[in-house]
Amino acid sequence: MISNNIDIDVMSYLGVGFIAMVIGMIAINIIFEKEQLSKYNNFKTYFTFFIIGIVIHFIVEQINLDQIYCGKKCQMRIKAQNNY
Repeated sequence: MISNNIDIDVMSYLGVGFIAMVIGMIAINIIFEKEQLSKYNNFKTYFTFFIIGIVIHFIVEQINLDQIYCGKKCQMRIKAQNNY
């Protein structure tokens, strides 16, 4: 049972890291001109985006920011439904 939960956590961290890497790749291609792309378009830069995504996901989970945000959204929906 614990193994399943750990697998899900690892997959979520890897998923968020991958998403951060893709967004970083897109941002690099949009922001920099063709002459500068060769400087930033490399494995080191993409790996850095990947690690930053994992670290941000870890911090958000440790301070329960996701649960605070979701809790407020749920409370807003309940209040909206009670007003009707």
